[in-house]
Amino acid sequence: MPDHRWLLLVICTFALSSCSSTEWVHRYKKQDEFESDYRRCDNQASERSNSQPITLSSYQQDILVDQCLGKEGWAKKIRR
Repeated sequence: MPDHRWLLLVICTFALSSCSSTEWVHRYKKQDEFESDYRRCDNQASERSNSQPITLSSYQQDILVDQCLGKEGWAKKIRR
């Protein structure tokens, strides 16, 4: 009988990861201000990527956006 434990592990991992989501929170700013801050941070990351001799991956750009939002006081909160 084939060993299907790896398949069970993949299914369980997917099921558990799909149960949570991430949201950005700020101590005093509202969600509409997040959208404005996000657009600005995303534009900054794009400009920085365009000024690099090597194009940044989307993952690297996401990190830049996250760092920018963190400097603005936003923090990721995991909801389950």
